[in-house]
Formats: sequence, structure tokens, C-alpha cells
Amino acid sequence: SSDLPPQYWLTLQYLLKHFFKLCQSSSKNLLSARTLAEVFSPLLFRTQTPSSENIEHHAKILEVLIASDLNEAQSAPALPPKPPKSSALPNSTMNHTVTLQDAEWYWGDISRGK
Repeated sequence: SSDLPPQYWLTLQYLLKHFFKLCQSSSKNLLSARTLAEVFSPLLFRTQTPSSENIEHHAKILEVLIASDLNEAQSAPALPPKPPKSSALPNSTMNHTVTLQDAEWYWGDISRGK
């Protein structure tokens, strides 16, 4: 990725994530990683002289990239449990003498006349 311009790298990452989402519904849409690789590899890997061997290799590369994205997303670690909420602020710190409706900073110059 060091030779690849950042905008191309980000586009490839976005496409791989999109292909991953499509593969998640492959039972409904029949789009497996292999099918997507066969369809999109000629667009992503342009060559001067396309041969069936090049097309097959490029499809395999794209299939591996899509499958590796599938594996990464499936093996993500679980989030840690949320810490319990603490009531660190005592109620005495809040000013209960002015209500929100009476505060000038809240209502500003709004009038109920119109």
C-alpha cells in the first residue's frame, strides 16, 4: 500500500467492505466472494493484454481480499462490559433555584406573543 495513493487505498477498502456486506446476504442474492471477484477483478486490475490466466489470478487475489475482510469482521473480539454508572456528582452542586424555563440564556429574546 506504500506505492498506492491514499485515495485509491481508501477506495479499495470501501469496496472490500461493501463486497463483504454483499457476501453476508449471499444466501439471498447469490453473490459469493468468488462471484464478486470474477465480476469486479477486470475492473480493478486493468492490464494491457488481458489473458484468461491473468483474469483468473486477479479474481483469486480479489477473492482472497474479500474473504480476509470476511474473516477479520467475523473474528473481531467482543466489547468489554460497560462500567457501572457512578453517581459521583452530589445533588448539592446543582442550582435548583432557577428553572430552565426562567433562564434567559435558554429562551433568549423569544416571546410567546406571536
